[in-house]
Amino acid sequence: MILNGLFLKAPMRSTSLSVFSSQHLSASLHDPSKTLPLSVSCSLFPAGGLLPYHYRYNASNTNPPLRIKGLPHQARSLLVLLEHRDAPLAARTHWICWDLPPILEIETNEQRGIHGRNDFLINGYTGPLCLPLHGSFCFVVFALRRSLHLPKGASRYAALRLLPAELLAIGELPFYA
Repeated sequence: MILNGLFLKAPMRSTSLSVFSSQHLSASLHDPSKTLPLSVSCSLFPAGGLLPYHYRYNASNTNPPLRIKGLPHQARSLLVLLEHRDAPLAARTHWICWDLPPILEIETNEQRGIHGRNDFLINGYTGPLCLPLHGSFCFVVFALRRSLHLPKGASRYAALRLLPAELLAIGELPFYA
């Protein structure tokens, strides 16, 4: 709507968007009789803590090191996801990487595995911005029975569609940035 040369926001229509976040996915897939819990941690910040500046988009824009405990011996690959859970409209993907070997440490600036396309149209990690307001983010690690064999640059939706058949364990590391 235009009024005296100014743009005003028109009332927003109610729309129903399908939110396909890992939070909803892990809740629907996490049947304790079929999946195991993973422990995901970082030596640089506690769960629910603040992500150090170095790992943000404005700084080095690299992923922090992650430690994984409780990996099932049947696991043949890992999928790691970083999402901004309270982004407007739907969760935003900042990083997705699949076909990582079943490792206990995801290194800083991880190069192993296949890096998918995030919501910023980049194949790899895009850290959170430093803004005055903090947002809720989460690293999610999925232990899988097999590799996904998706091509580099595939979307999170392509990867998450394949999870139900391959999922062994799920772990999360929530934080603020």
